[in-house]
Amino acid sequence: MKMDEFLARLINVRRLRQGQYQARCPAHDDENPSLAIGTGRGGRILIKCHGGCLQDAVLAAMGLTMRDLYSNVPRSSERGTSAKSERPRRGGWQNVEAAVSYYVETLPATLGGDWEYPGGAFRMLRFNLRDGSKTFRPIHREGQIWRAGDPRGGLPLYRADKLPVDGLVFITEGEKCADAVVALGLAAVTSAHGAEASGKSEWTPLAGRDVAILPDNNKPGEGYAEAVVAILHKLNPPARVRIVRLPDLPEHGDVVDWSEAHDGQDGSDLAAELVRMAGGQNCKIGPLGNPSSDPSSDPPSGGACGYSPPGTSSVPA
Repeated sequence: MKMDEFLARLINVRRLRQGQYQARCPAHDDENPSLAIGTGRGGRILIKCHGGCLQDAVLAAMGLTMRDLYSNVPRSSERGTSAKSERPRRGGWQNVEAAVSYYVETLPATLGGDWEYPGGAFRMLRFNLRDGSKTFRPIHREGQIWRAGDPRGGLPLYRADKLPVDGLVFITEGEKCADAVVALGLAAVTSAHGAEASGKSEWTPLAGRDVAILPDNNKPGEGYAEAVVAILHKLNPPARVRIVRLPDLPEHGDVVDWSEAHDGQDGSDLAAELVRMAGGQNCKIGPLGNPSSDPSSDPPSGGACGYSPPGTSSVPA
């Protein structure tokens, strides 16, 4: 198996140096990527889980066997002789369509989303698996070739290049949610890789901005909101941040669910409601970011109507 084919089966792949990578281990709940991947003699793939998973367990979780690690090694290399000239070139895909076709065939799955990040050299692909679940595969461009995984350095925010020069910006958890907010005529961004990877993105486009976070209705969503608040308060100048917990969301619900539950309403009305809950003009916001039960109450003090000032958080202790 070629290295790019192997990496394509993993999540959160990051290239460390020539021939060395790290990724989330598929054999355990790996919040911090702990799987080291390298290249041995003749192109053999080397793996080690620093979380303690056995090699066989990692391969089984990927649907592979030990033979797959050696399948690309020339026979002369297996016998211990030099085969440098026979080592495979590091491959990739000529275009995004080829990458999509590869994943559709090997997962197997259907394409559920394709989001292009600022600069056009990083994309997030969503695939719908046959068992009804979903998985994401990032790809990035190096020269004329597209490769699996993230590019080096901090990742851009999705839609950061499309922000207006001023005004309120919503932060969602996921590209689909950001698109839903934008469809209402509002500005929105998100970071790549979901709730546990906010620190991998470059948040400076939001310095000094009025920001409203729309967390998913679950524990990871709350964790994401808290992490992003901390990041935005450290910017120079700090962002003015408010967390908006949308009312009546189901467990794991998000702004897409909220919007679909109000599909009988005009999009401009939904946009106005989001802005109101986020601390817009003449807003009445309760202490936790939800509409106040007392319409005559004054907005919270500090910053623009309803925004928590830098150094504080609207997340309850």
